[in-house]
Amino acid sequence: MDSDEILDLRSTDFAFVTGEINKMDKTFAAALIEKNLPETIMVDCSHGNSMKKYQGQAVVWKNVIGQYLAGNESLIGLMLESNLHAGNQAFSGDASMLKYGLSITDECISWDTTQQLLLWADEKLRQTGIKQ
Repeated sequence: MDSDEILDLRSTDFAFVTGEINKMDKTFAAALIEKNLPETIMVDCSHGNSMKKYQGQAVVWKNVIGQYLAGNESLIGLMLESNLHAGNQAFSGDASMLKYGLSITDECISWDTTQQLLLWADEKLRQTGIKQ
C-alpha cells in the first residue's frame, strides 16, 4: 500500500492517519519528510484503521498508545468516532424511526466505551510517568 493511501496530507501541521496504522515505519516517516511535512501524526481510530467497524477502534487506540509509550514521539493525538450508542442505523427518511444517539453515518463506539478508553489511556500514561 502506498503511503499516500494511508495519509491525509491536507494539513501543513501534521499528518492525519486514516488507514493502516500498523504500517507506521521508516517509510511512513519518509513520506512526511518527502512532502515537507513535520513528523507529527494524528491517528483516526475509526475508518480505515478499524476497517469501518466500531469494534476495531479500541484495538487501534490501544495500539497507538502502546506505540507512544514505546517512544514514538511523532504521535500527537488520536481521534475516536463516538456517539451515545454503539453502531449505526440506516435512515429511511422517517426521522421518527431513528434511535436517539445512534449514528446514521459511520459506525461509532458508545459513550461508555469512549469513557473507558480515555480512562485506560490516562492510567497507562500515569503508570509510565508520562502524564502527571
